[in-house]
Amino acid sequence: MKTNLMIESTSEDELIGKLRAMLKDLIPSQKPCNEVNVLLTRQEVADYFQVSFQTLHNWKRHKKLIPINVGTRVYYRKSDIDDIANGKGVSHEV
Repeated sequence: MKTNLMIESTSEDELIGKLRAMLKDLIPSQKPCNEVNVLLTRQEVADYFQVSFQTLHNWKRHKKLIPINVGTRVYYRKSDIDDIANGKGVSHEV
């Protein structure tokens, strides 16, 4: 898609608006950046559900909540936490 843009008689606000419209057409719709790949720590998840680390470990064994290991650290996807909080199971495989 080729678009001509005249800058000479365009105000700054009009130019920004036109550029945003062009970028919106070029970039596919995605989730807002703050929702994609958000990871929570074990402590945050334990506090949220008011459970112990042992319970989180048991959920891992029973594949109720699958953690992500980054080196020696353990994280959980926020999307998985939201699914469990809404009564859904975790949908991805280990």
